[in-house]
Amino acid sequence: MKNKFKPILRIAAITALAAVITFLMVSCSEAESNPGDDPGNPPGTTPTVASVTVSPSTASVAKGGSQTFSASVAGTKSPAQTVTWSIVQTGKNAGTTIDSSGVLSVAAAETLTSLTVKATSTVDTSKSGTAAVTVSSSTATVASVTVSPSTASVAKGGSQTFSASVTGTNSPAQTVTWSIVQTGKNAGTTINASGKLTVAAAETLTSLTVRATSTVDTSKSGTATVTVTGGSTPPTPNPITGNIGNWNYGYKENGVDRNYQQAVWTFTNTANLKSAEKLVLVLNTTPNAGMDFVWQDTATYGWNSTAILSSSGSAQNGAAWDAATKTLTITLAAALKNYASNFTAQAGGIQIVVAYYGSDNVNNLGIVSANLVDPEIDIPDGSGAVTFAHYWVNEQDELATAGGSTTISIDGGGSVVFTASGTGYSNQQWFVDGVEDTAKAGQASFTFSSAGKETKKYIVSLLVEKGGKYYEAGFTVTVTQ
Repeated sequence: MKNKFKPILRIAAITALAAVITFLMVSCSEAESNPGDDPGNPPGTTPTVASVTVSPSTASVAKGGSQTFSASVAGTKSPAQTVTWSIVQTGKNAGTTIDSSGVLSVAAAETLTSLTVKATSTVDTSKSGTAAVTVSSSTATVASVTVSPSTASVAKGGSQTFSASVTGTNSPAQTVTWSIVQTGKNAGTTINASGKLTVAAAETLTSLTVRATSTVDTSKSGTATVTVTGGSTPPTPNPITGNIGNWNYGYKENGVDRNYQQAVWTFTNTANLKSAEKLVLVLNTTPNAGMDFVWQDTATYGWNSTAILSSSGSAQNGAAWDAATKTLTITLAAALKNYASNFTAQAGGIQIVVAYYGSDNVNNLGIVSANLVDPEIDIPDGSGAVTFAHYWVNEQDELATAGGSTTISIDGGGSVVFTASGTGYSNQQWFVDGVEDTAKAGQASFTFSSAGKETKKYIVSLLVEKGGKYYEAGFTVTVTQ
């Protein structure tokens, strides 16, 4: 009897399994084909649009007049209220338009007596609402056009946006055309269709007149007077060399006009500036007038200034002049009051400024190079350690020691350990006087021993890779007796 029922049970099981598979396939097919579900949202959470209503639903607009419409989108799951506006009639006058804000402007020459305004949902473009517009036989007239602001001061290279208000009978359209009255202006000084005036950096005119002309009645317009501020376009700073990059011109106290007597260096990270001992400037001229050395922070523009050259050009207050090499050396702690504490307190960037009063342009001072010089690290006990850090200087990656120095002194028989601790470095290569120590390749630390070495200066260099770029740091190690 057992054998008799085994085939029957197997057939029943197979039939049941086939029914389950068929049910699952149908269910999946129905789920995949449901057009109402958004693949990016769980079923039933996608907003749907039921209707779009335009207000007002009817309006009478004079030729040359305007009317503002609004739209309300109803549906489930709070559909977006955004719509696109259009005019149904294709035979309308080209000057009859509706903008993205729902403002309908009827051309003065419109021949149609009725228009249909349509608002279409951006969520479901099959849903829209309309409003019926009767174009009345009366014509809108313009009494005046007012430009706001009526006066403005715009710096060379700057901009100002103006608006216009059109008044008259039968709600004249607010559309205007913008122009600049002066024909002798610089080609780069323009005003766009939205009323934004841009003054060219090389503009020579000191005054401009902006005009807004009604599109309904071109005999009606309004104006605004613009005062152009700012000096002439500054010449480009002479290129220089050095470890702090090139300088740029400063600004006068109004924040608009350039101060051509200032050479400014900006440091977004002040780590190297805080540790530096001196600023060394090499010139191609001999200064013969007063010079100030200034620091200021870029967040609050708090500042500190010291006269480093007298009115006759004599060095003072931490500055030294070498006439033979035309080198001006500024000892920072002496030239800037509370130098270390002030720099340590600044959370933002720092600017250092050289202001020279012997010419109307600091370019004429003839700066050839500018370098920050670090203090010497003296290791009198014959052993010590130097740790590398990573920071930014003038948007260029550099390596520096944590102590800020690149000059080291050790006793004979002593040693110094260099460690590259910055994150992301790889492929380290260590050199002594240009010769690589291949045994130390790829290692983060390097020990320089003075044992068996002559009493002289040695150059220890590190070359590392980070993010596909290579960076190098060089150090002078003096071996003493």
